[in-house]
Amino acid sequence: MATRQEIGSVAFGLAVERGLENITVEEIATAANVSPRTFNNYFSSKLEAISALGIDRAVRIGATLCERPASEPLWNAITAAVLEPYDELASAFADAARRIQPG
Repeated sequence: MATRQEIGSVAFGLAVERGLENITVEEIATAANVSPRTFNNYFSSKLEAISALGIDRAVRIGATLCERPASEPLWNAITAAVLEPYDELASAFADAARRIQPG
């Protein structure tokens, strides 16, 4: 999963920087430190790679929403499902900061 995320992040960054029409699969693969063949193991096109982060996030949100209690009001369930990945990220950053602080 880390390789897929790295390729997707690199593809998105290059597309923002240069424009979709000005990047190639080979350039994305090189920037992500993978071969074009590895790129093709994860994605069928540069457009799919660029879209991957958003699609993966939407899938995670949908799965999280399905796990919410049926009795929970819909708006609360949606809000919690959307915010959960960011809460996890904030927690991970806080843990990392604690580990690197002298003391």
